[in-house]
This record gives sequence, C-alpha cells and structure tokens, in this order.
Amino acid sequence: MAMNLTIPGILTVNGSDYAERFPVKEVIPKNRFVTLNGESIKLANKSDSYILGVTADKPGVIGDMEVSGIEVGLLGKLWVDHDGTAKVNGYVKCGDNGIATASETGYRVMAVVGEKCRILVK
Repeated sequence: MAMNLTIPGILTVNGSDYAERFPVKEVIPKNRFVTLNGESIKLANKSDSYILGVTADKPGVIGDMEVSGIEVGLLGKLWVDHDGTAKVNGYVKCGDNGIATASETGYRVMAVVGEKCRILVK
C-alpha cells in the first residue's frame, strides 16, 4: 500500500546514504562494491565495467522495501572495505571481491578508519 508523507519541517535520518534493496543469490558481506546480475546483485571485481553501489551497513533511507534481499547504497557517503591503499583526499575503485583499491580516478576518499574508507557516491 502506498502512503503519502508530508513533513512541515526538517526530516532527520541517522544514516548518510540512499539505498535500495536488491535480491541476492550468494552471500555478500556489508561494505563491498556490487554490480548487477539481471535483477539481483553480485560482488563486483576490477574487471566489471559497471558498479551499482556498495552494500550498505546502516542506510539512512531505504527504497524498495518489498524486495527480499540486502540494501545497496546508491548515493551518499558510504563505507567500503579497502585493501590498505586508500588515502584521505585520494581516490579508489573496485578491486577483487568488491574491495576498494587506490586509483588515480574513481570515488573520492573522505576518511580512512582501519580496513574501511568512506567514499562519496554521486
């Protein structure tokens, strides 16, 4: 059932990204790059020419809640696992097993905390 929502002020959410739920056919960890496989998703690799987004840990807004699956962050500030090469103000792209690796272009790195880096997806 569809609902309309009107908020006469500011809506505050605890997450920082917009995600949609996609079906899966395999186990996919959170904070990994994924690509499409028909209507479902799979882990992305460096050979994939299309990156859908990052499996979201705690998305702020979730679309398509009627689908059984996992949330994929499509827009916003997202945490992604990296291989130890990510640097703040640098860039990363998808490497093997959906893990980010440093590159000359790609997603801008905003922060690095241990094995995760925060990227801007727009």
